[in-house]
Amino acid sequence: MYARRPGLGYLKPLFRAEALGDLRYREDLRIGEDYDLVVRLLAQGARMRLEPAALYRYRRHGASISAVLRPGQIEQMIAADGELGIESSPGAWTLRARRAQARRRRSLQAALAYDRVIQTLKQRRLLVGIRMGLLRPHIWPLLTMPLMARAKRLAARLSGRRASAAVA
Repeated sequence: MYARRPGLGYLKPLFRAEALGDLRYREDLRIGEDYDLVVRLLAQGARMRLEPAALYRYRRHGASISAVLRPGQIEQMIAADGELGIESSPGAWTLRARRAQARRRRSLQAALAYDRVIQTLKQRRLLVGIRMGLLRPHIWPLLTMPLMARAKRLAARLSGRRASAAVA
């Protein structure tokens, strides 16, 4: 979550009906339902192939469900991942799968910690927010994202002013 490299959350899987069997999307997950279904399929022995070509465009906007990640959604994904049984039955999972799932869990936990720090700062509880951020160095790279986004918007605005001043 909030990674600097492209995430796999926007994969659009195609399944053979017989591969699904009785499995279905979890209706209680608003975000991460594709991931959950794919992991459950793979856990049952399904094989997956990725097509590297970009065959569709995904447009995110302010009203998109995936535009704003809410703490409750992150907590739901953490709970759903816990129900996969990777920690309770590690022998059923390959080492590679356990490591990948551990990275995902750390990513989700970092996203939740990041959100809590940002919400605290937005509430103008600056000292508490700064302390929370200092106690969680693993989220420091995430804390730079809003600053970089603002810097890019400011640079775009300034370059637009320069261009319009040059025309005048």
